[in-house]
Amino acid sequence: MLAGMGYGTGAWGGLAWGGGGGTLSLLSALAIRENVVRLTFSQAVKFSRLLDPGDSSDPELYTVAAVAGTVGMDGEPVREVRTANVERNKLDTSQIDITTDRPFSAFPALYTVEVGNIHAESGGSLDPDTAVIEFYALARAIIPNRPQFAVPRRDIASPNDLQALLDPLPSLDQAQLGVFAIDSSGDYAADEGVTSYRKRIFRRLFTKKNGFAHLAGYGVGVLEFVKQLGRSKTQQEIAADAEAQIFEEPETVAASVTFVSDPLEPHLMRMVVRARSKTGETIDEPVSLDIGG
Repeated sequence: MLAGMGYGTGAWGGLAWGGGGGTLSLLSALAIRENVVRLTFSQAVKFSRLLDPGDSSDPELYTVAAVAGTVGMDGEPVREVRTANVERNKLDTSQIDITTDRPFSAFPALYTVEVGNIHAESGGSLDPDTAVIEFYALARAIIPNRPQFAVPRRDIASPNDLQALLDPLPSLDQAQLGVFAIDSSGDYAADEGVTSYRKRIFRRLFTKKNGFAHLAGYGVGVLEFVKQLGRSKTQQEIAADAEAQIFEEPETVAASVTFVSDPLEPHLMRMVVRARSKTGETIDEPVSLDIGG
């Protein structure tokens, strides 16, 4: 080894072995979530969390501003946001993630990020000519519920009447009522479509109010009103509760419950249940209740 020979301008090039060296530069900014923008620098940034000089963990060193006049694809003008938190990417120490206090506007609205005096881990300071950069906004798309995209619900078949027993099973064995049915493959049969929807609605109607400890408010308990006076107020309360319960089924788009008198037996009230789901299933049938006239 030749005595006195150095590397670069210093004895060992002015830097530790393996150090990146040089001035820190901001290379890019990319919105990775609707309220997070990721900054990529030319080398690992200092992130001491001590708020000492050059510490990049200080949120006050980052200013995110809306570019006036830009508009998102939703037709709304770009809105202002503020820096709420700063984290360094654990997988790449040259990246900083800035979380804002609210979501960005929709693409292609524009924002700028201005970075203050931060340093690289090797000691180099940020090049002021690269301290400001633009990026496109990003907003989560909220797609409204549409019947054509709804997924029909399925449940283990548990027929409680002949109509449910015949759908989907071509069986007339009424001994299967109230038990788990088996399909042609030998597996448990499944209720779906109108049979599943109808079953869940009538289960709500006949279940005693708060009959399940883990389902607060579940059930109407119409059987508790049998042989009671059929006052108009009582009928209205039952109907209102029943409609509210039917709307608790997530696919319900319309529901109504009314009471009518049986023309042959005036003491017998019929509760007429009508409901329609997002996927097209409809229910329109009376339920006989022996309520006093």
